[in-house]
Amino acid sequence: MRKNGWTTSIVVLAVSILAGRQDAQAGKYAASFLEIGVGARGLGMGGAYIALSRDVSAFHWNPAGLGYLQRPQLAFMYASQFGSLADPLASFNHLGAGMSLPGGAGFAVNWVRLASDQIPIYPELSGDNLGQRLRNPELRPDGQPLGYFADVENAFYFSFAKLTSFEMDWGYNTLAFPVEIPIGVNLKFIQQKLYDKSASGFGIDVGAMIRLGIADMFNEDALGKLAFGFVVKDITTTVLTWSTRQRDEISPKYRWGFAYEQPLAFIHGSVTFSWQTKSRYDQSNHVGFEINSRAFFLRIGSSDGKLTAGTGMHIWRVNLDYAFVGYEVGNVHRLSALIEL
Repeated sequence: MRKNGWTTSIVVLAVSILAGRQDAQAGKYAASFLEIGVGARGLGMGGAYIALSRDVSAFHWNPAGLGYLQRPQLAFMYASQFGSLADPLASFNHLGAGMSLPGGAGFAVNWVRLASDQIPIYPELSGDNLGQRLRNPELRPDGQPLGYFADVENAFYFSFAKLTSFEMDWGYNTLAFPVEIPIGVNLKFIQQKLYDKSASGFGIDVGAMIRLGIADMFNEDALGKLAFGFVVKDITTTVLTWSTRQRDEISPKYRWGFAYEQPLAFIHGSVTFSWQTKSRYDQSNHVGFEINSRAFFLRIGSSDGKLTAGTGMHIWRVNLDYAFVGYEVGNVHRLSALIEL
């Protein structure tokens, strides 16, 4: 791609992907910013949150968790994508709101945005080959960009969930125990803009949970609750159509996991263990552990072998959370807040 005689390798690469590729890989990384993760609690637990999410951030992990909303909630998150907090390579933000509805239902609206507005454009190399540039200093680039362009990616989620609960009686040395089954759905609209090219598309995610009261099941007060989560992302195949008429297809992906929450009376809190798998790119496993005492939380996890950790506190109706996520190319820090109104 040229503009006034100059080009950038980044733009050339991007346009070649958008306009030229027709193989199965063309849509593999489409809308990959949606895999970054929302909510520092789940991220601090290694992303193993599919069976635990029960607040506004559930739209990302498992929309069924929105069925547990009791009060209106507002959620915020800011994250620098590599680099420093003050000068990141890109910024990732989340803003969401949710509320309970009559009959054990929940509704939420969420906005996710990834943006990098300082991608440099460098001049085209002068001369025919490296030898000419070595012999003639005037042909060598000075390393100064001629300008900048932006990569901006947005997703808007409209989510609904319904919680169904009942008691099951095994009829054998046990009391009736509670079973909770929420089911949820996301309707999402995705927009992307790279340089002067743009794309948009719609997608649907569905999720469900099964949450069992183990304490009631075995008539043992010291036990906790066991939950299973199931999600199908892009169940109808999400199609992003670019202004170049290229179409990127995001095929359905399946995720599942479980979590066990064990109350600990001596610290007036609980410990939680969770595990899940996902397969957007390759099969990956995620493990998380959390301990809380009154209003303070400590978390550690593994996101497909990469260390995660975090902490949080609950003050009145406000949750403040921090997460550390390790990557090969650098570490990332996440800050999020949740307010119950």
